[in-house]
Amino acid sequence: MDLVLDQDQYLYDCWLFHRHVNVPKNYIKKCWIWQGPKHVNGYGRISVRGQRWYAHRLSWHIHHNKPIGKGQVIRHLCNQPLCVNPHHLRSGTQKQNMLDMHLAGRQGYVRKLNPQQITDIRASTKTQAELARQYGVSRTTIHRVLKIAPKHK
Repeated sequence: MDLVLDQDQYLYDCWLFHRHVNVPKNYIKKCWIWQGPKHVNGYGRISVRGQRWYAHRLSWHIHHNKPIGKGQVIRHLCNQPLCVNPHHLRSGTQKQNMLDMHLAGRQGYVRKLNPQQITDIRASTKTQAELARQYGVSRTTIHRVLKIAPKHK
C-alpha cells in the first residue's frame, strides 16, 4: 500500500511543492522565490513521485490542475528564473519564450555582441557560419540574432 492514497496525491504534491516556497503577502504581484534545490542552469528542481520537474513547471501544473500542453514551455513573465508564482507563469511556445527573453534583455548574445554588431549581422549577406567566425560567436548566436530577435525599425 502506498503511503499516500490516490485521492490524496494532488494534496501531497502541493505540499511537496509549497514546502520550498515562501508566499509573500502580496502573492499576486510579488515573485515566489524557490527555496528548494536548484539546477545548474538557475531554475528550481524537485522530484515528485520519481519524476523530476523544474519547479516553475510543477507550479503551473499544480495551480492549473492539468498537464502542460505538448510542445509548450512555461514562460516567466517576471523574468526571474527562480520565481514559481503561478500568476507570473504562462504557457507558450519556445519562440514566445525567446522573444520574452529578448524583450527583457536576458538573451546571451547581447552580452557577446554590441548593438552595432547586431545591426551589421542583420544587414549582412554572409552565411551564418561566416558571421560566427567573423564575430567569434557560435552559429546558434548568429541564428538567434537573425531569426528569434525582433527587427528594430
